[in-house]
Amino acid sequence: YPIPVKHSFFEDYPILTNLAAPLRLMNELGQGVWQGQIPAGSQTPLTVDLSAFRKGGYYLTVQSDNGKRVKKVVVQ
Repeated sequence: YPIPVKHSFFEDYPILTNLAAPLRLMNELGQGVWQGQIPAGSQTPLTVDLSAFRKGGYYLTVQSDNGKRVKKVVVQ
């Protein structure tokens, strides 16, 4: 679960409820640069490929009915 990353990273998340959870990756200016979704009931770590992104800091946001989680990711 490398942070900082060069190519991709794995995102573990707490067990979610039966609802899908949106993911959003934002740059340091708060602009959305990628979005995805964790399928409902999924317990498999998600692989996020950042190989096409510029070097710098990003924030991954996971929103579910269990709350919101933000993680900083640095692309090298």
